[in-house]
Amino acid sequence: MELNFNAEVYEPTDDFSPIPAGRYTVQVVRIEEKKLKDDKGSGLNLTYEIISENNKGRLVWEFLNVNYKNPADETKAQKVRDIANNTLYDICQAAGLPYVRTEDDLRDLVFDIDIKVIPADKSWNGKPGNEIAKYYKKGDTPASSPEFTDDPLNL
Repeated sequence: MELNFNAEVYEPTDDFSPIPAGRYTVQVVRIEEKKLKDDKGSGLNLTYEIISENNKGRLVWEFLNVNYKNPADETKAQKVRDIANNTLYDICQAAGLPYVRTEDDLRDLVFDIDIKVIPADKSWNGKPGNEIAKYYKKGDTPASSPEFTDDPLNL
């Protein structure tokens, strides 16, 4: 493959700064199963694209440890799977999807999410980022603000 890429004239256009906290309408644009390190199972890596006006086109990622294994601590493994399944339940409720057979059933779903900003000192990579706080049916107004905790896994 020939690239013919000239880095001296290229101006990067991607903005990887955190998306401002708020409500956004998103569409699931990519789902892939990813194997976890050390044979600890697999999970779903979901990519959402913001389709509402503010920050349209920006991407949000989420990983669900739906098949997490930890033979040394099955209680913790079950708690991790429960968190992933609760999130999957919330996504299905927001999208009006009663049953999921395969990850392909999630593709192209549209719903609203509340995004919060994670400060650098609380993120996994030491950089500020985003986390999905709550899921809603498209256009729904929440009865109250979502509750945020410092420990998203509640472990």
